[in-house]
Parts: sequence; structure tokens; C-alpha cells
Amino acid sequence: MEEIEITWKRVARIWWLLLWRGILGWFVLGFVVSAIVIFVMELFGKSYPDFGGAAVLVTVIFSSVLGALWALLVTRWALKKRYSGFRLVLVRD
Repeated sequence: MEEIEITWKRVARIWWLLLWRGILGWFVLGFVVSAIVIFVMELFGKSYPDFGGAAVLVTVIFSSVLGALWALLVTRWALKKRYSGFRLVLVRD
């Protein structure tokens, strides 16, 4: 197995994949969690302002947990992806 040089171009390609997929997923997950929390509150007859800080806290907690799981998934995708001219591998030291 040939080891290649770590260049800024290669680093930027990996960073870009992690960044755009991470932000997109985080945005979508945050939106979905917020919509679910608001829907559940409306189901119980409470409007969003009536719940106040509790709704925000629940949304932040769930979004954070899902965001961390999403980051793991995106990292796995980055490790499995075949880039132009290289791929990432884990090798025993």
C-alpha cells in the first residue's frame, strides 16, 4: 500500500465533504425536531409561546443528540468515500 502526501488540496476535499454534509444534515434534523416538538405541543393544546423555555430545551437536547449521531454517520461516509486519486484507510500501526 502506497502512502501519499497529505496536501492542502486533499485536506480541503475531505473537510468540504464533512462540512457540507454535516451542516445540511444538522439543519434538516433541527427543522424536523422543532416541527415534531411544536406538533406535540399543539396536540396537547399548548401553543409554542406557552411552553417557553421548556420547548426550546427539549428541541436543543434532541437536536444535539441527533446531530452527534449525524456527525458520526458523516465521518463514516468520509472514510468510505473514494476520492479522485486517493481514499482514506485505517491501518494497524
